Amino acid sequence: MARDFLDGRGEIAEFIKKGLEQLGENFLTLDAGAGDPEFQVRVPGGRYVSVDLGVGDKNWNYSKIDVIGNLEALPMLDDSFDCVICSQVLEHMSEPEQVLRELHRTLKPGGKILLSAPQEWYMHQIPYDFYRFTRYGLEHLFNKVGFQIESIESIGGYFRLLSFNLCYLKYFIFPPIKSLPLKIIRWPLRYPFTLVFEFIIPFFLGILDRFDKNRYHTMNYAVIAIKKQ
Repeated sequence: MARDFLDGRGEIAEFIKKGLEQLGENFLTLDAGAGDPEFQVRVPGGRYVSVDLGVGDKNWNYSKIDVIGNLEALPMLDDSFDCVICSQVLEHMSEPEQVLRELHRTLKPGGKILLSAPQEWYMHQIPYDFYRFTRYGLEHLFNKVGFQIESIESIGGYFRLLSFNLCYLKYFIFPPIKSLPLKIIRWPLRYPFTLVFEFIIPFFLGILDRFDKNRYHTMNYAVIAIKKQ
């Protein structure tokens, strides 16, 4: 099963794409914490300004970022953008409320923010990993800053979260080793193990996920909010 299904990355990209497509033509979007181009979502008809501090992941390509800057103090004018994208970024900000205030400031009145953030996720981009968010924590922050929330949707329920965690079992059962004989011995075990825990079990767990109606256990939330006019 594709990793972007297990971790919800594909759904996050689709969520952002749909939000951008609703903006029409000639919109200006700030991609806050844009990161590697691999994770940047773009649709025709708009102009994009990417900003990132460029310190999250040493394996990412930050060379195409338009502005190297701190999201807590953006070098952008007030009321500049029609839309803001902030995808899987807020957990890496030491002052998430201040970041949301800055994004609110740079949006035009009536402008829209498309934000995703995790509730349950492994520690990553160490040491720049500070928070996880519940639905109510996000709602509190957005309201406090002055946004009008349009929707907050969970991405995946308990069974999707379980399948995501299971796919990492192989890193514990089969940790990296240097011994070639041991690599050869465990090779016939590693690939059936991967097939079962990354493809077969997640397939059935994906079917079961529809039975989780409350989705209190979820990987991510997708938020759409408006800057009040």
